[in-house]
Amino acid sequence: MIRRIDSSENGQILILVLFFLVVAIITTAVLAAMWHVEIQVRALEKNSQSAFYFAQAGIERAKIWVRANSGIIDSGDVSFGGGIYRYVVSLGTGERIIDATGEVLDASSAVIAVRKIQVKVTGTPPPPENVVIVLSSWKEM
Repeated sequence: MIRRIDSSENGQILILVLFFLVVAIITTAVLAAMWHVEIQVRALEKNSQSAFYFAQAGIERAKIWVRANSGIIDSGDVSFGGGIYRYVVSLGTGERIIDATGEVLDASSAVIAVRKIQVKVTGTPPPPENVVIVLSSWKEM
């Protein structure tokens, strides 16, 4: 047997349906906002990591230069793959200091992430040309 719904129950059902609809809309809006923030955070992490890798490339390039040259100050600026790395080799007290900066660029070449690394190189300087040394020391701090 089918029960008839009287008019007083119609209002209660409408209120209940509207309540669940409002809860669903609020939940959807909150999840959408959280998803948007998560995408932004992931993009920042990716750009920061890329900038770190660019700075690391600058350190490696400067280390190659330091091994071949002693007692000289140098700098370099290399652009590739949506980023730039810069390095500066300077002389400290009994050491050489390598400062490297990695930058990630957007489509309009504006900087969107920057990371910096500093390495202090101590030990014996590289040998002069045409001299072969079998044992040498290299220490990074």
